[in-house]
Amino acid sequence: MVRLFERVGFSLLLVLLLSTGCKHGGQPRSPSFETPATSAAPTRKPATTPLGKLNEHFHTDYDRVLAAHVEQLKAAPLVWMRGSQLILRHQGVERKHTVAGDTYHAVKSISHAPFLLVITLLGNEGPTLTETTRASLVRQRQLVTDALAALTSEVPEQRPRVPAELVPQEQALLKTTGDFIEEVLASGPPSRERLESFAAGVRPTLHTNFRAAAHELLGNLHQRVTEFRAELGEAEWARVHVVVSVARQARAREISVQYFERVLGERMGEGASSEGRLVVTEDFNRGQTLELLAAHVLDQEAGAILLGDPKRLQMDALAEAAAELLPRLLPDRS
Repeated sequence: MVRLFERVGFSLLLVLLLSTGCKHGGQPRSPSFETPATSAAPTRKPATTPLGKLNEHFHTDYDRVLAAHVEQLKAAPLVWMRGSQLILRHQGVERKHTVAGDTYHAVKSISHAPFLLVITLLGNEGPTLTETTRASLVRQRQLVTDALAALTSEVPEQRPRVPAELVPQEQALLKTTGDFIEEVLASGPPSRERLESFAAGVRPTLHTNFRAAAHELLGNLHQRVTEFRAELGEAEWARVHVVVSVARQARAREISVQYFERVLGERMGEGASSEGRLVVTEDFNRGQTLELLAAHVLDQEAGAILLGDPKRLQMDALAEAAAELLPRLLPDRS
């Protein structure tokens, strides 16, 4: 029964956490772990039947006991991952860390250049370039040119934080993308075969970028979690819960889920019934049903072209690199 109350109390804590989240595209607000003010609820008529009164009393007492357990859980250790932000909380003290560093953001932005081009071409309607598509391509051409110039800038502060060994590959990717934009502007929408040929040329660099981003993110995450664990001590660490908040229709094998599975020795399965100390929740509202469906279809089309797999963009882009790096970072003790 105590275990049941712990699970119920933690479930309410998750509700409180998520009730303070942000809309997709905005800055995350500081999460609140305080019980929110009671919101307006539909007025219910008092129960008149025996079963109705029993049900009514169940809800009343359930809420009372639940609130008490929320208070107890406020002092328990909690690790909360929201995108690339790690939030560590213990005994009312909260610390936030961004685990995606300069390399992560630099290679991600460069990788967006060919992805943006493919998405733009998929959105073009008709046998010729629409005015909207052409305007976007002209803008992309300039942005790619600017990015190339920044990579080789003589002013250190203006250069993206790309590891030196990756710079030649990033230059080649941007140049290939820029050349293809020029070709499309001159000749019109490419054939499917030409588009796939372009994608095959940049794909190796995209996978290299995924690995570089995963290496930095996992290294930073592991450092912060290891420090937090040492501060807590093993007795308190045994009580920790981990919440990973993901976008709606979460990417398969999300990188931080893989990490915490290994740290906690748990394996995620289907639905909440498989969750122990590691809980995955939805966060960041990404739109209504039709918008979600459109994004789902578009990601499949772009993934099929850009990465040769229609489902590749529906898993974490860093998933394969994480599977390679995690056994080194956290070796099995068996």
